[in-house]
Amino acid sequence: MTVLLIVGAVLGVLFTSLSTVDFVQHLDRQVHAIHCSFVPGMPPSTDAESGCHVALMSPWSSVLRTWVWGGLPVALPGIPLFAFLAFRGIEGWAARGLRDRAAAAFTFAVSLLPVATSLVFGTIAILELGTFCKTCAGIYVSSFLCAIGAFGTLIGVWLAPA
Repeated sequence: MTVLLIVGAVLGVLFTSLSTVDFVQHLDRQVHAIHCSFVPGMPPSTDAESGCHVALMSPWSSVLRTWVWGGLPVALPGIPLFAFLAFRGIEGWAARGLRDRAAAAFTFAVSLLPVATSLVFGTIAILELGTFCKTCAGIYVSSFLCAIGAFGTLIGVWLAPA
């Protein structure tokens, strides 16, 4: 299950990075192609009707708009969070030999943060925006993969003989 945590975290870094890059590119108020795909690294799209474009142009795409020009993209904190989860998965697997219960419990607790965030923003996408962003959906899936992997790792560590 640790592999699932690591894969989910790496995908999370990719999707949150693409989302952040798309946001930053649009700060110049020009029309740019955006990465709207379930597959990270696919060519950008110029479709202005896509769910990704709607989400990117919505007030939900950033916070602190009155303090920072354009605001901070909501995907930005996801990059270090998913990187941390990838590190914890690799470190727990390689260095600790999947025996440290406290580390596994902490990793699982941290993995719940992107799940909670995904639930909130997924609800906003459906109820407020009326559309679904594929890149955002990739972040949501990555979040759940991390949580499932972290939970499986926690159970495995907890049930392993001490």
